[in-house]
Amino acid sequence: VLSGTFYLLGEHYRSCPHAGGNKTKDPLAVGDCEMCGHTGTTFALYTSPDLLQWTLTTTNVIPDKPGGPNANLYTPVLAYNAELAYYVLLFQCSAGCTDGLLQVATAATPAGPFASKGAVLPHTDPRGQESSQGGIWVDESTSVAYFIFNSIGDSAANNGQWIVELDHSYLHMTNRTAQ
Repeated sequence: VLSGTFYLLGEHYRSCPHAGGNKTKDPLAVGDCEMCGHTGTTFALYTSPDLLQWTLTTTNVIPDKPGGPNANLYTPVLAYNAELAYYVLLFQCSAGCTDGLLQVATAATPAGPFASKGAVLPHTDPRGQESSQGGIWVDESTSVAYFIFNSIGDSAANNGQWIVELDHSYLHMTNRTAQ
């Protein structure tokens, strides 16, 4: 909530001819896209004054989309960095993001526009080979942020659920980690 406005980010299947077909009459809304393989997914932003009525604000949350127009963006998670006064958007990217599957972007407001900052979990990390479902949790008493993700790494030692402390920017991992 910011100034009496609630924000909701969701996946948007921009290039799918099936989007909106069986779930809603809104052609911009997320629909059942299993038939086309999620080509070119991005994020939609909705706002609400009361959590009852929602308005689609944009389907271009990250104008300079990492991975290019056919990259697939999934599972958006938003956190606020109070120290640096910006919002951090963590998301999964496939089919185009060559530096890592779990990406971050920042913006001055929760409505964006968000600027891509690259991978929070780079491909060079053995846990980043088949990672997914990232999330951010911020300890409000200390402002320390933690990155939570699944990994199917290159060995059994790298597989599983991970919690990694982020640096003060919330864009990079520190060496403090737990499995």
